[in-house]
Amino acid sequence: MDSIDSSAQVSAVPLLQRLRTSAAARDGLLVLGAQGAAAIIALALDVLLFRSLPQADRGVLTTALAFRNILLYIADLGLALTTVRIGAEYFGKGLNSEARFIFRRALYSRIVLALSVTLAAVILAPGLGRLVMASTNGPILICAAAAGLLGMTLTSWGVDVSQATRRFSFYFAHQLVEAVLKAAAVATVVVLALYGTDPARTVLWAMAASAMLAGLVSVLLQRRELAPSLLQLETQTEIRERLRSFGRYAGVIAFLQTTVSFNF
Repeated sequence: MDSIDSSAQVSAVPLLQRLRTSAAARDGLLVLGAQGAAAIIALALDVLLFRSLPQADRGVLTTALAFRNILLYIADLGLALTTVRIGAEYFGKGLNSEARFIFRRALYSRIVLALSVTLAAVILAPGLGRLVMASTNGPILICAAAAGLLGMTLTSWGVDVSQATRRFSFYFAHQLVEAVLKAAAVATVVVLALYGTDPARTVLWAMAASAMLAGLVSVLLQRRELAPSLLQLETQTEIRERLRSFGRYAGVIAFLQTTVSFNF
């Protein structure tokens, strides 16, 4: 038994050494750690939230959050896949100026799309409120759900850039900051009993505020990638053409993934 234990300890030492020296292993652990921590925080938040909310408001909140996720998918349109795929290609070749051009363009596109989708949701809120929420205060709930869209897309952009540049410590930070801020906002509402007469709406506005703050933190973390770069017009045209070409493919992939995930 002693020999078996000693051999297991000896074999474990090289494994730990490889994990410490392998960049791929460290990156994988950071990704798993970020996703695991965010999942644990989200689970704890769900337990706290749905134990505190009146039963009638739980379904309303769940529906509103599902609607917000649909809006997020619409505002993506393949931008995440395009940013990671094309940005990583240029960054991997050492073409940092070109990669930053892609990242800036992706950020501006995300902001425009997020604001456009949010505006459309607000304009259509009366109809969507009756169709989706089936509630008298449905339009307000639709607006509250859409309010967090911009912040969520900013965080998504930060996650895309961290993947494209292989800075997985930033990936960890983006995921953790978003989860912690959302948990803090909702916990504040629950603990202080700030529900008012419409608990679901209050929670949605709290989530929207935390999402916006998390998005601003994400942009701040990746501010180096927003530095202006002087590129020739021919290079900019070439990059735009590549983005348009791959973007059509990425948009189809994103659409198929969305329809499959919602079982349409």
